[in-house]
Amino acid sequence: MLPIKFKPLEDELLSSWLIRTAIANKTDPLGFSGGVWEDMYRFWTRDCDRFFPQEKAAPLSKYTGLSYLELQKLTLEPIIKTITHPQKLNQKTAWPWVIPTGQRNRTRINGLHFCSHCLDDPPVYYKKQWRLSWNVACPKHGILLQLHCPKCYTVFSPHLVTYTNTDLTKCQKCGFDLRQAPMTKATNEVILFQEKLNDAIFKDKMDSMILKLPDNTISDIFATIHILIFLFHRVDRCEAVQKLVKKLTSNYPPHYSFSSNQTLESINVTERYLLISLLERLFQYDAKSIGAIFINSGITRQMLLEAEYKLSPFIVNLMEHLIENGRKGVERKKHYKAIEPRSPKEVERLMDEIRKYL
Repeated sequence: MLPIKFKPLEDELLSSWLIRTAIANKTDPLGFSGGVWEDMYRFWTRDCDRFFPQEKAAPLSKYTGLSYLELQKLTLEPIIKTITHPQKLNQKTAWPWVIPTGQRNRTRINGLHFCSHCLDDPPVYYKKQWRLSWNVACPKHGILLQLHCPKCYTVFSPHLVTYTNTDLTKCQKCGFDLRQAPMTKATNEVILFQEKLNDAIFKDKMDSMILKLPDNTISDIFATIHILIFLFHRVDRCEAVQKLVKKLTSNYPPHYSFSSNQTLESINVTERYLLISLLERLFQYDAKSIGAIFINSGITRQMLLEAEYKLSPFIVNLMEHLIENGRKGVERKKHYKAIEPRSPKEVERLMDEIRKYL
């Protein structure tokens, strides 16, 4: 057993709890994992917050006193299973709603975000919400989450602290105090909408704002959100979506503009914030009103099907009132040039060329 043991904090990630435990016991995350797993299990070279293999739990349980079920609850697996049920999660592929780490060994290019004000509020720890793509702001401090050190642009990587430098508020590359990072305010409306989704996931509490739609399960709600986000992401390339956005906000164009990557999980926090803000404004209407807005904007059934995602009851009902894409494939006639026989002189010349290689 370890001399100092911590109980996990509310909404704390597995990696966060292990980092705090390692530092409290006068070591660093890499040294701690090396002492726990004598088989050289490379805990920090994978996305350890997505899932934790049961066969690796015994040594960690022996040192910390936490059971495998308690360790599993610190990962994102139970949360994402609630959303994707009954679909199974593939541990080798990206998961919907989880921001990927883009990891190579212990180096990351994405993943864990942070609130600069929360780093100034001990005890410093890292939350599950900061890995979930619909979370764009800190509800306590009202500012957008951040991913990089503003000085050297290194991705937030607290797992790289060493036993000689265990300050979790500093950039692990250049030493910049992340508590001093410039902040961007988020609107109360977006934060409220984000927290409604978190309540549905973490507290199994469904809010009436979301229940205006004919989706009565968490899985259905997130299926609807996924398809709508995919639709909004096409605003730069689709006139009907531009009309839809203009009906929801007066800030387009050019305020709403997104990168070509169409997955919410892999775009930056600013773009995710804009998409969530559009969702929040759309969800202020009931299902009937949303249908009217879509029809008047010229949204077609095919635009909703392009997301290639599970159709929720709301989307199925909405599609019944939308028009089919009127464009049909144009039959193209192929014109072939008639093959004409070659002259005897030309044939003989070609044969002379061939004979050189015989």
